[in-house]
Amino acid sequence: MESIFILLLIVFGWTIFKMLIGAGAKTAKAAAKATFGSGTFSENLDLEFKGIGPMEMRLVDGDSDNVSFREVQIKGLFPISSSKNLRFVTSIFDDEEGSDLAPIVCYLDEFQEENSVCYQTSVDIGTCEPNSGFIKWVKVGVVLPEILQGPHSGLRKLRVLLRLIDINNPPKIENGFHTNGNASGIIWSQSLNFTWNMTEKGYVEIDSAAHEAKSLTIKIAVAIAMADGYLDDSEGMVLKEWILKAIAPYTDSKREELKAIYNSAMKEAHAEIISGELLLSELVRKMNDVGSKQAKYETMELCYDVMVADGVADTEETKNINIIAEGLELDIEELEKLRDKKLVVFAGSAQHNSSIEDMVGIDSGWTDSQIKKHLRTEFNKWNNRINTLTDEAEIKSAQRMLDMISEAHKKYG
Repeated sequence: MESIFILLLIVFGWTIFKMLIGAGAKTAKAAAKATFGSGTFSENLDLEFKGIGPMEMRLVDGDSDNVSFREVQIKGLFPISSSKNLRFVTSIFDDEEGSDLAPIVCYLDEFQEENSVCYQTSVDIGTCEPNSGFIKWVKVGVVLPEILQGPHSGLRKLRVLLRLIDINNPPKIENGFHTNGNASGIIWSQSLNFTWNMTEKGYVEIDSAAHEAKSLTIKIAVAIAMADGYLDDSEGMVLKEWILKAIAPYTDSKREELKAIYNSAMKEAHAEIISGELLLSELVRKMNDVGSKQAKYETMELCYDVMVADGVADTEETKNINIIAEGLELDIEELEKLRDKKLVVFAGSAQHNSSIEDMVGIDSGWTDSQIKKHLRTEFNKWNNRINTLTDEAEIKSAQRMLDMISEAHKKYG
């Protein structure tokens, strides 16, 4: 089933960026609105209330415009005897009988652990005192099975593990697991299961074409990084971190095998660029042959991450990214949302040698009328966005974009 990539901005303690299988953007937005809310914690947290029952968890089935989800809810007394800074962390595992728990992965950053592609979401509660808790059922997480990938396809039993942790003494969670030595910061945990038919191939079942697509993703990203003639340390670090996250869910032997393959792809691309033998158009053609739509969007996201890594929007980098996007025949609106998401972070720290044209997306081949129309569209977009942002750093970055658009207006009249 075709994967459709969408961006959703939802206020719930994190910005959620999700991929839905077989659902359009309108459907996804409707599902998100039905699944998430704001203000629930302040409405339900009673710091003076005593006599609340023990903390308990439940999964609530939901469906909005034919998109199914599982809402993670809790209520009850926080099991603390002193003031604590609290966070809820949700992980998911494949829990089929007769096999060990296996992590569930998601290839969208906002649903990942910090150092792996394994699924994780977290919600900060803040500082809480003893004898406090939630007096009503409160949403602390959500699971949309369509964005998940397990080790195997078919009807699978999935385990949702919810942990309440001490932010000031956090446990180390890797691939959904924590060791006994790293469990001191876990205040409470509970898990519940549900079944889901995983229609896409699992990461254990995945064929060589998918690994080839990842190698192509790395080579394309190296080409973007070296558009200015060399590979900056910050760009190399982004590529290495991407490789480490991509191989994290696998067993030790498979992990080492894939690490060698992906590192080799990175070295090959570097050597081919130095020798002038690398053809970006050929890499894009191969990606169209072997890559899924998910792999293509993953490629674009890595390219944008590489572009912003050194704090400079190089003209050749942005030009090549546009060529790649056009060659992969992806949805232009969704790519613009992805680019804007990266620029919100980038704009606040961009160096002065990043041209205004590169930052606001002006094509050097456009006429004056095309440029003016583009600037009007960009101004309206960023002006509307700044009114919805709540994070101070993101507001400053959005304002920086508006300032650059204004500068461009002055330049082009």
